[in-house]
Amino acid sequence: MTRPISLLLLLLSTTYCSAQTLCAPNEQVFFSCPVGKKVVSLCTTAQAMSYRFGTPKKIEMTYSGGAATQQFSRREAFGASNSAKVIWFTNDDVKYSLYSPARGGPILEVEKDDKTLARMECKNGWTSTVGDIDRLSPFIREVAQ
Repeated sequence: MTRPISLLLLLLSTTYCSAQTLCAPNEQVFFSCPVGKKVVSLCTTAQAMSYRFGTPKKIEMTYSGGAATQQFSRREAFGASNSAKVIWFTNDDVKYSLYSPARGGPILEVEKDDKTLARMECKNGWTSTVGDIDRLSPFIREVAQ
């Protein structure tokens, strides 16, 4: 009886973990978190970083960039009562930003022509995230203040 229960628990935990990221098994999870019923992920291989948004069954958007082009950028943004590291890229005049605030949970923001199209907070704040968004990467251009 313990064997079927152990197998069931293993399957449930594997399903839960894989739903937390859209990265492939051969990729490293740079950052990933659930936003509503979807997932936002930054995944890396030796050659590139990829942004993915959607569900494991249907990835709605993918964007990739290599170290030579550094299509992803990062800087620190300061507000009146908070600061955040921001990783962003622009695709077809739409800016996608992942905020990693000092206070509060991570946020995905999508903008076009300086208007916010979508703003989604990671479900359960930092407790549901995978990876380390602050780590250095050859695929991200660091922008000075």
